[in-house]
Formats: sequence, structure tokens, C-alpha cells
Amino acid sequence: MSSKKKRLLTQIFYTTLGLWLLFLVCVPTLLSKGTLKNLLNKNLPGTLSFETAHLSWFGSQSLEGVEYQSPPLGLELKIDSLTTQASLFSLILNRKNFKETHIKGLEGSMFFFQMKRRSSFSWIKSRKIYLRSY
Repeated sequence: MSSKKKRLLTQIFYTTLGLWLLFLVCVPTLLSKGTLKNLLNKNLPGTLSFETAHLSWFGSQSLEGVEYQSPPLGLELKIDSLTTQASLFSLILNRKNFKETHIKGLEGSMFFFQMKRRSSFSWIKSRKIYLRSY
């Protein structure tokens, strides 16, 4: 192989490698723009939304303005901010250790349903419990 072909192949290799590295560096930014909401909502029984997300491969993660509603579970949550020291890399590898996690401004409600049966008909009695952090 001639030196020109070797040089061209080397340039193509390093350019491709550089583009892949640039893509990997940009993944947290791309995820925080809306893709993360879609990924989470596919795997949750309900709807999760948030105003902003700050993600990092090796640093802390934070979500602000989090709202979660799950009518099938009877659960509604609002969180002003959620911050964890776990890195995005460890979360993707499915490690269960979230290290230090802070939740600010937790408000929520849960509905408990209890079936009552009398004679030939039944009805549902619901109870609502409110959660609030200070």
C-alpha cells in the first residue's frame, strides 16, 4: 500500500474516532433536551415531566420541576429539585447505589382503594394521603 493511501486511511480513522468521541461527550446534553422524558415515560406506569435536567457522565445528575402522575397507581408527585451524586455512567450500568441524593420540595398524594362488599353489589372507597417535605 502506498504512503498516500496509508495517510488517507489514518485520517479517516482518526476523523471517525473523533466524531464518535464528540458524540459520546454530547450524549448527556442531548438526553437532557427531551429524549430522557421519552425514555423514562416508556418504562414508567404514568407520565413523568420535568423542566430542566443537568446530566454528566462522571458528575452529579439533577432534575428540576419534576412532576409524576400515575392514575393506575393512584399517585401524584411534585418535586422542586432532585439531585443525586451518582454518575450517568453508573446509572446506565444499572448500579443500584445512588450515593447521596437530595429531594427538595416534595409534594404528593396517594390514593388507596378499598373494595367493600355488601349483599350482591360492591363499591370502592378511596382515601387520599398527602405528602409534603419542609
